[in-house]
Order: sequence, then C-alpha cells, then structure tokens
Amino acid sequence: MSTVPSVRPVPAPVASIRRPFLGLYLKLLLVMVPVTVLLFLGLWLWQRSAEQAYLDADRQQVEGTLATQLSARLAARRQEAALLLEGWVERSGNDPVVLAAILAQQWPALQRSRNWQGLVLRQHQEVLVALGDSALWPQGQDGSHLVCRQRCMQLLTLSVDKDTRLGLLLPLAPLLEGLHQELGLELLLLRPGGGDRVWGMGIAESATTPGFAPMLSALGQERPTDDQRQLGQWLLWWQPLAHMPVGGLLVAKDVRALQAGYRQQRALLLWFGIPLVLVVCVLLAWWVWQLVQRLALHRQQLGWLAEEPQKVQPPQANWFRDELDQLGEDTFKLSGHLQHINSQLQSQVELLEYRLRFDELTGLANRHYLEEKIALLLEYAEGETLAVVFVDIQQFKAINDSLGYDKGDLLLKEVANRLKEVAGACHGLGRFSGDKFVVLMRYREKERLQLLLQQLHWHLEPPVIKAGMHCQIAAVLGVALAKDEVLSAPELLRRADLALHHAKEKGLSQSFFNDAMQNRLQSRLELERDLDQALKLQQFELYLQPKYWLADGTAAGFEALIRWHHPLRGLVMPQAFIPQLENTDRIIELGYWVIEEALSMLSRARARDGKECRLAVNLACRQFLDASLPTFVEAALKRHSINPAMLELEVTESSLVDHFQHALTSLHSLKRLGVDIAIDDFGTGYSSLSYLHKLPFDVVKVDKSFTQELGKDGATEHIVKSLITLVHELGGKVVAEGIETDQQLQWLQLMGCDMGQGLLLGPPMSEEELIRRQDGSLLEWPRIRHKKSPGTPG
Repeated sequence: MSTVPSVRPVPAPVASIRRPFLGLYLKLLLVMVPVTVLLFLGLWLWQRSAEQAYLDADRQQVEGTLATQLSARLAARRQEAALLLEGWVERSGNDPVVLAAILAQQWPALQRSRNWQGLVLRQHQEVLVALGDSALWPQGQDGSHLVCRQRCMQLLTLSVDKDTRLGLLLPLAPLLEGLHQELGLELLLLRPGGGDRVWGMGIAESATTPGFAPMLSALGQERPTDDQRQLGQWLLWWQPLAHMPVGGLLVAKDVRALQAGYRQQRALLLWFGIPLVLVVCVLLAWWVWQLVQRLALHRQQLGWLAEEPQKVQPPQANWFRDELDQLGEDTFKLSGHLQHINSQLQSQVELLEYRLRFDELTGLANRHYLEEKIALLLEYAEGETLAVVFVDIQQFKAINDSLGYDKGDLLLKEVANRLKEVAGACHGLGRFSGDKFVVLMRYREKERLQLLLQQLHWHLEPPVIKAGMHCQIAAVLGVALAKDEVLSAPELLRRADLALHHAKEKGLSQSFFNDAMQNRLQSRLELERDLDQALKLQQFELYLQPKYWLADGTAAGFEALIRWHHPLRGLVMPQAFIPQLENTDRIIELGYWVIEEALSMLSRARARDGKECRLAVNLACRQFLDASLPTFVEAALKRHSINPAMLELEVTESSLVDHFQHALTSLHSLKRLGVDIAIDDFGTGYSSLSYLHKLPFDVVKVDKSFTQELGKDGATEHIVKSLITLVHELGGKVVAEGIETDQQLQWLQLMGCDMGQGLLLGPPMSEEELIRRQDGSLLEWPRIRHKKSPGTPG
C-alpha cells in the first residue's frame, strides 16, 4: 500500500554580518577624477540627446500622419464595401438566399477588380455562402479588424439585417503600397510569432524599396528589446495599430539629412576625446578586471540557484562593502529560501502524483491508475484471459444516509481492507467510484476465476462491526473478460459495469458480460433518443381507466395513464420508458404535459356532456419536487376553468419518504388550491404509518400486489383491512388497484374499501374509445354488479 509523502525540513538561511558600505559609483569616481572625461562625456551625451530629441519629434509627426492616413483609407474601404452591399441587397430584395447567389456570381469580378481575398455570408450560425479564404471570421459586432496568418488582411463585417451578416477579407498590400508612395516611408506589417519581442515578429505585408529586406533580416537576428532601432541611414520603429490587437506596423525613414549636422559635431568630439579615453581605459582595465572576476563568481552562483542552490557559498569579507557584496549576500540568502521551497515543492509533487494514482480514503488504485494497469495487463497478456470484476456494496447508500458519512467512509475502508486480503490471488485492486471497487485478474484456467469470485463473496459476507456500527453487507459482482478481442481499458470497465447493473436488476450475486447486455443498452439509448422527439411530434396520449364506488357500483372517476405511440415500436407502455426519464429533467416537461392534457380532457367532457368528472393524474418524484408545480397547476386550472376538486394528484409513497419535509410543504401548497391528494403504491416501500397522519391526503391507493393476494394469504387480508380502517379513521378514502377477479372484488367490498379499479371493472382506453363505449355521458358508465354478501368469499 502506498503512503502519503511527508515534507522534509530544511535549515533556515544564515544571517549575514553587516560591514561598512562603499558603493561602486564612489569607487569609480575615485579613479575617474580628471574633469576632461566628465566634460567629454557631458558634451557627447548632450549632442546625442539633442539628436535623439529631434528624431523623436520627427517620428511623432510621422506617426500621426501615418495613423490618420491609414484610418482614412481603411474607412474608405469599408464605405466602399457598404455601398456595394447596399446595391446587392437592393437587387436581392432583402432575400439572404438571393443575396448569396448574387455574391457567388459577382465573386470572380470582385477578385479581379478589387483583389478581395474572402467572403462569407452568415445567417444566425448558418453559412449561406463562403468564397475564397474564410477561416478567420469573427462572431462579434460589425466593424473593421486587421487579422494575420501568413499574410495580414482587413476583415470587414457588415450587417445585412438583424440576422444576416457579411464578412469580407481584403488585402493590405495595396493600401501599404499607396502609403509608401505618398509618404516616402518603408512600411512592413508584422504578424505575431516572436514572443514579446517586436523585432522577432514575422513580416506579413511590405511596401519597401529593393534591397531593404536583407537589412531587416540582420536586425531580426540581433533581436533588440526596444520598439525603435536605427540601422545605418534608416530609423526604424514599431507602431501599434488600433485595428489590430496583436502585431503592428514597422516603419523605416531615411534620416541622413537630419543627422548630417550632428555627425560633424561628433567628429570634433572624437578627435579630442579618444586620446583621453585611451588613457582612462588603461587605468580602468585592472580595476574592471577585478570587478569582472567578482561578477563571474556571482554569475556562477546565480546559475546554481536554479538547480543546485546548496552549492552557493557566503561572500568573502571586504573592508568596504559595495553592491556586489550585497548581491552575494542576497544570493546566499536566496539559496537558503530556494532550498526550502524546492523541498516543499518536491513534497507537493509527490503528493499530487500519489493522488493521481491512488484513492486517498482507501489507499487503492483510482480509476486513472486502474486504466493504466488494465492497459498494461492487456499488452502483456501472453495468452491469458484478463478478468475485470466490478464489486458493488449493496445498501451502501442506505447505510451512508442512516448512519452518516463518517460511518460510510469507515465501511468503505473496511471493504478495501477485506479486498486486500485476496490481493495475492489477483493482479490489481482499485476503487472505481463511490461504493464500486475493481479487481483485476489474469488466468488460464477458469477454476482460478471461480475461486477468486467465491473468495470475494466470502470475505465481504461477514457483518461489519466497528466504532459502534453493526451492519450486514453483501457484494454484487459484474465481470468482463478479454482474451481474443482487442479491447481498451475504458471499454472493459464499461462492460464490467454493465454486467454489474444487470446483476443488480435481476437480483443476482454476480453476472458476466455478454452481447445481450450491450444490445439492451443500445436499445435503451435509442429509446432515450426517440423520447426527445416524442413530445415535439405529439406521440403521447392519455388513456383513461375507470374507478368505481364499490358500495353501489357507480362511476367514481378515472385515472389518466400515459401511452406512447412510437412510429416503429407501436404502442409503448409507460413502464418501458418512464424509468428512463425519472432521473432527467424531461420527466418534468412530460409531467406538465400530462396535467395540461388531463385538464383539456375534463374541459372537453364538460363541453360535451355538461357535467364534471373527477380525474387522477400521477406525479413523478422529480416533478413533485419541482418548486413551480403549485404555480403551474393553479394556472392550468384557471386556464381550463376546471373545478380544483375534480383533479386528483397521485404521489408515490417512496417520493414522500425520501423527501418528507419538502414533500409536506409541496402537498400543503397543492392542497390550498383545492385539488385532492392521493398516496399511490402505499405499503410497498418503507413503513408509512409513522408519518401518514402528518400528510394532508384525501385518498390512499392499495397497491395491486396486495389486491391480488386477497383470498390467498390471510396476512395480506389483515394488512389491507387494517389499512382501510386506519385511513377511514384519518378521514380519507381508499382505492384498490389491480382488481382482476370477482373474489378480489368481494373481499374489498366486505372490508369496506371505498373505490376500486382494474381489468375486471374496466381496462384503460383512449378518450375516443371511452366516448364510443359510454352509456350516456362520461359519468354514466354502466354500474358494476354488487358483489357484497354476508358470507366469507370462497
């Protein structure tokens, strides 16, 4: 088992001893006493400064003129393109499709006459026509932009209407050539590509005299860092462009005439200054050599800081400290800090590498490392079969929710420890996610795999008794095998996961992957894809199943049951597609459609028969928890002018228990609207008696699993009888589902059940069929025969 690395301590840097300080500037002045040197330097610097100021002023003037001319020409291009577009739009009659055809027809002429490089007409996100180079189109607002790849172009974006825009790509070479001829400047348009250095950028467009490019090539190799450079007679500078976020314009101007007078002044200074400078240089040579030696030492130590800071030594003591001494002291301090930082960084890197491969809670390999192991085992299989076993802990969520997350973590650690006990029989262990673990094994004989699976069950079967926790766990295994097939690690894990889900659905302790599982998954995915279109294409329909008062056999209303008219599968029952929707937001959309359609059916029945009818609608758990449900129901009732008492909303027992506080709030909100509340599938989930009296319900529905046992199981009969009595004492009504035999009907009548529904009383049918079969109005369905008798049904 891997362990989490710890941080290694490093000694703190040693503090330096302070000594008198004498700066390098003062040491230099002690040598350079002669006033001639200072005067020479002053005159030289003044002359250079005056020359530079003159050149800067001239440059600023040129920059302003160039920017004005460039903006004017770009604007003129845009205006010209706008006028052309206005004419094309007028010819097209504001039809984008016709406009696209006109543009395609005009494109060859535009390339020849105007040298346009690219054109795109876009409506929303759809490209109606794309001609020439169309790879750099923005999605923003209208405007003019400069973009660069191998060459730089002007990108114009013009609106045709609110949904349609035209993009044009125009070359910049003619524009630069015009500015070159008019202003006498050498112009080069630079594109990004040299990092943050101007002179390293590539040349996209140029307008220069012959022989100018080789000089620029030599300058690019020097890679100066400022934005201005003088090369012989040429003054070069980089001028950013407002229309171009990156890159810019390289401008060169011949400054020979400007520099002629300053060159004469410099010649006089050189004739008098050179002899004096030579003497001073000889005197400074020895002193400078000493400084160079010290700097070389510091350079070496600075190099060590990056890789071997422990080699840096403290500086030697001098009588007078200068900047180089300070640099040495600071370098030594920095080396100590870097050692400390490097140690911490190394520890963090080791910790990150550990977390990248291992699960922190259990110490087992994580999903990423498992995939690496599987790939390695597959690569060196050597004729063996690789088994990937998914291990899932049953009831982990219930244990986690009831005992707390700390106990859940303790349980996962215990499971990991038990799995490690069989590590000798396998080739890898890992935690995939949550309560899912993975065991890897290569084998030649199937008996070894069977033995491993038995050992997994044996080691996980004993109850967990730790830290006040006593719980029984059971493992479900999903197995995927790879031998002859060329499978990837993710595919093997996916197959094992499919086998695990199959075992859980079928109530098995283990399951091996087969092609049928893949086919079922593919079928389910296709069904989910079809569900996306079912509502849009109105493929759903509500069937109505009648409910009766069991005392006198009169109609008590109907329950709305959804059906799906699939274009290929035919009539699809809800149990085939509702489970696929329950964990998605699509169930909410479908649920609101059911409510709306149910109220429309009630409205149509009232218009047809002049009477009101009660209709029950089932609510999915996700829809029941939707905060906008009461608002929607209230608006729908008003929209269809339906008496709220005619609508009954059914919620399942499990959705109430799992989210009791939220469910209680939602039920009260719905109850205030005047609708009836029914608890469906009562008694099939958790114990409901502890909270039943707290719920504002009107009806409790007995699940058909209880109804079908009447007359067969005495315990069931007592449960149903007790439930009916309890609900009556709480002021509610009871509806029995799934009545299919006369004997079941007799028992329910004897027990005092209020209402019933089932195939015996009437199957679900479409609204059209119901109208065709009804006797009179929707409320006058033929009465059922009164089955109640004084004796016990036989």
